[in-house]
Parts: sequence; C-alpha cells; structure tokens
Amino acid sequence: MTKLQVALDFFSLEDAVKIAKMVAEAGADILEIGTPLIHMEGLKKSIREIKKIASDFGQEVLVDLKLADVGYETAKKAFSLGADAITVLAAVDDNTILGTLKAKEEFGGKVMADLILSRDLKNDVDRVINLGVDYVLIHLGIDVQRKIDIVSYINSLGVSIPSEKLAVAGGITLDKLDKFAELKPAIIIVGRAITRSENPYLTTKKFLQRLDLLKLRP
Repeated sequence: MTKLQVALDFFSLEDAVKIAKMVAEAGADILEIGTPLIHMEGLKKSIREIKKIASDFGQEVLVDLKLADVGYETAKKAFSLGADAITVLAAVDDNTILGTLKAKEEFGGKVMADLILSRDLKNDVDRVINLGVDYVLIHLGIDVQRKIDIVSYINSLGVSIPSEKLAVAGGITLDKLDKFAELKPAIIIVGRAITRSENPYLTTKKFLQRLDLLKLRP
C-alpha cells in the first residue's frame, strides 16, 4: 500500500494546524511537520499541536528533522514528544544514523533517510538500508524543482530501492501520480499541490482516489 504523506511546510503553526485538520479529515495517512515549521515554531509546540489532530483522525506524524548530527538525542526527544517517524540525512556519518535507530527502537518509531544532500547516491542507498532505516527518501528540493521535475530526476538516478522502503517527494502533482504506478512507493509525499490548493480537503481526496485507481492502495 502506498501511503499519502502531506508536508506541512509552513512558517506559522496557525496555518499548519488549519491545513492539517483539512487533510487529516480527508484521509491522508501521514501528517509531516515540515522543517520550516520546526525552525519557526519549535519542536515541542509543533509536535503537540499536530499530534492532537493526527490522534483525532488516526494519522501518523512524521517530523522532518533532516538530522545531520546529534542523532540519538534529537530523535529521542522527537519520539518522546509524540513523533511516529523522523528524518535523518542519508549523507551523514553512520553513527548519527545508528543513533536515530537506537532511539527508534526505544520508542517504536520509524526512521526515514533523506537523500537530498547525497553526492554518492548508490553508496548512500546501500549503506542506510544495511544500517536498517525504515524508508529511503528520494527527495527533489524546492529550489531544484525549478530546473528538473521529480519524475525525470528519479529516472536519471540509476539507483534501486525496494518498493516497501521507497519514499518520494519533490513537486509531486496529481497529474504526475501515474508515473509512480510501476515504482509502487511505500510513501508519496505531497506538499504545495495540496496545502496551497484552493480546497486542501478535496485535493487530498483526489490524490487518494487517484492512488486507488492506480491500484496503489488496497
């Protein structure tokens, strides 16, 4: 099953909460506390408010920490506050990733390794999978999306990630979902195409319906 994760990349907690309620009610599987929100509103406050919404509708909460250091301590804090999953950069030292995995084992959470800063993709993919992360994220950053689209980017990488561990993010729109049918990713992450749409509730429904039609959901 492909889960739909909605990235709440807002600078205001008020804006994030407003949109989170809509997409949660519509049935999105995972609410992502975006990195901008963490920077502006703080980890504790952001998790507390988004977790309330997720608990009401049965969603998971992923905190996009993009950890580069202090893996164990930071992941432990996020999990203890209620995060179900966190992100760590795939390019960092093994010890940082192992620290997040230790925290994950203590709290029963999940760890997603983000390839956004990786320069040796094949090596990083093999390494983080061998270390034991739950997901590997192919991530096309917002600034890079102006030059290349996510589908072309994935096709150019030449890396192989098991579908049950594959997550994809970066400018994904409704009309691009068909391109992911063969990949069968575990998680598809959508941000602005939903959160900045005229009606985030209805747009979330449309994404879920398209995933159903593509037989990516049971």
